[in-house]
Amino acid sequence: MSWLLDENWTAKLSDFGLSKVGPANQAHTYLVSHGVGTFVYCDPLYMELGFLTKESDVYSFGVVLLEVLCGRLCYEYHDGELTKILVPKWRRCYTMKMLDDIILPGLKEQMEAGSLKSYSAIAYQCVKKDRNDRPTMAVVLKELEFSLQQQEIFENSHQMDQSLDHNQDQVAYVPTHVDVVADSGYNIDENSVLRVSNLSEDTRESDLLDLFGSFGKVSRVYVAKNQRTGMSLGYGFVSFMRREGAERAIAMVNGYGYDNHVLSIEWAVPSATYTTKPCPLSLGDKIWRLENIAKDGVLQKRLESYRIYTLKDFLQVYNINESLLCSILGGPNNNKWKAIIKHAKECILDDKVYTYSCVAEGIGLLFNSILDVVGATFDGETHLSMNQLNDFQKSMVERLKHQVFKDLDGMIPVDEVERAFEKYIGKLPSTTSLQLRFQSTFRSTYFTGSKIESEDNSAIKLALFDVTSNQIVSDGPFSSLKIVIVLLDDEFSVDDHEDWSESDFDAKVVYARLGKMPFLAGTLVINLKEGVADLGDIMYTDNSSWRRSRKFRLGAKVHNANAGVRIREARSEAFIVKDQRGESYKKHHPPSLGDDIWRLEKIAKYGALHKQLTQWKIYTLKDFLLVYNTNESLLCSLLGGPNNDIWKAIIKHAKECILDDKVYMYNCVADGIRLLLNSILDVVGATFDGETHLSMNQLSDFQKSMVERLKHQVYKDLDVMIPIDDLSVVATPVLAANLHADL
Repeated sequence: MSWLLDENWTAKLSDFGLSKVGPANQAHTYLVSHGVGTFVYCDPLYMELGFLTKESDVYSFGVVLLEVLCGRLCYEYHDGELTKILVPKWRRCYTMKMLDDIILPGLKEQMEAGSLKSYSAIAYQCVKKDRNDRPTMAVVLKELEFSLQQQEIFENSHQMDQSLDHNQDQVAYVPTHVDVVADSGYNIDENSVLRVSNLSEDTRESDLLDLFGSFGKVSRVYVAKNQRTGMSLGYGFVSFMRREGAERAIAMVNGYGYDNHVLSIEWAVPSATYTTKPCPLSLGDKIWRLENIAKDGVLQKRLESYRIYTLKDFLQVYNINESLLCSILGGPNNNKWKAIIKHAKECILDDKVYTYSCVAEGIGLLFNSILDVVGATFDGETHLSMNQLNDFQKSMVERLKHQVFKDLDGMIPVDEVERAFEKYIGKLPSTTSLQLRFQSTFRSTYFTGSKIESEDNSAIKLALFDVTSNQIVSDGPFSSLKIVIVLLDDEFSVDDHEDWSESDFDAKVVYARLGKMPFLAGTLVINLKEGVADLGDIMYTDNSSWRRSRKFRLGAKVHNANAGVRIREARSEAFIVKDQRGESYKKHHPPSLGDDIWRLEKIAKYGALHKQLTQWKIYTLKDFLLVYNTNESLLCSLLGGPNNDIWKAIIKHAKECILDDKVYMYNCVADGIRLLLNSILDVVGATFDGETHLSMNQLSDFQKSMVERLKHQVYKDLDVMIPIDDLSVVATPVLAANLHADL
């Protein structure tokens, strides 16, 4: 049958070119004659073996899907002769993740990323060679409907954006996705807008106003809606007049259950940051992310006219036809050209490698994703890196690579770089001898928005080790590698003493949740210097409570594996990430005298024990320890008795307290004894002759009994205690040690 598409992409059935009537639900129909139909659309197995199945129709439908995606027919004619069938090339580009090379120019920008991904995936599955690998039409229909739904949401959000009143007072925000909310007529703080996600379908603006109005004056609320149904798209925006209100709201409402949905609140990102020039870039970044190329500017349009849409396109053209790129950007002596190339060359490459066999020459070349030659073999066995080639070999490679550029379809992806370089570096051991390792101890708990540091509050240290000598690799090319920091799932079952593959590691990388920012923010690419590096300003943007294990790990890997040697990735111990608002409820270890009483274990903020203690004017840890030393029985009764586990845990935590170095003196004139007490009224020393000061463990039993009696007299007359500013008057080495002893 034939289909026609009008200018609105509406499908029209044109005719049935060939039809065959047969019983329904038949697995396949044998044709006694040769295959019929437009053979470029026909299942190759049908044309070859002469029988038709349901999967044959799926194949033909998949070809049409790919034609729509690529904006061209699936074959080429020259001089009336069929010269090429493009389906094999399309399949190859999909598997090599080179979809940008075949997709219709401009279509990618019109499609939502998830919609494009699901559409291209189902189209590829339809045209797989093995019939058993093809989906049923029911599955195809379901996937296409899902793709359409994603696209409609994307288009509706943009239609709403365009319908907003854009004037001089407008403030636009681009949150995690390209969702734009405009505000006009209000003089608001541009840093006071929140994006609210996971709303129910029937959420209205008035609902958001009721929910957020108690935190501060709200200037505007906005719920993104489907124009056709009027239902919420699941997200909205709340603009506060002042940032303080927004801060209170994000602290109290994020993770709050509302209308059977757990709300997710985050800061809306100013649109100015949407056009920033990140460094380093990634291959998939749009071309306008490069320095000196303005978004929608002249250079971007000029480059796109040559089908250069992404940084990968740019670098491929740079390697294939540098002179063309140079002319587009203004010439080799142009400062813009130099700045653009400098920025582009800082790109983070992927680890994909492709091989091309020059049969006539007996030479095999290895290329990376941007068509740089990274290695070669001249005997089919020994693979050499480029710096190992002699001048003659380099000249041969230089000549042959231009031949490759004319026949890119002949490049084959190499799944394992180690296999190609095995002869070059020697047989790889079962466990690689080079390993990245974190040298710092991680905290057990982190908070979102806080810098990632070690347990002792210093920078996390990373190093490259040679495990055969257990020494840091401090020189050579590996000592200055570029490293990428990633977040890992805690459920990494491989033991640290065992090896794991790169794919095992990559499978555990945790990516951002839908509608959320990337989990890690900050300097995620670092350089080793003499084999070591400190992690920079990195922070977590999301908590780990939604994971099954409720924990994460931090990982580190070489950003470009094209060097040909396997370097095992680093993996930290597991830790919990809590929301920043939880930091204000954190228990301090060790606690300080000035800490609020609820910082102690087992005492919840605003809980029953907290309220009970504050009724007795016990507000801080210092108050707590003062009462503990002066009236332990009262404190014990407040906390449940001496045999209570809660009491034991609280006292154990309190005794970890960091004391100050203040010392007070009490002069018992009648007895001729002076007592020395610390800030929490523990007796730390005494003098019986006015000159010699003794620590408590230097006293005789009789002296201790006298001190025990007198200290209760002190507790009744605290006003007569005198602070000692000069500790040298009373302090001996023994006494000084006692001042900071355990409670």
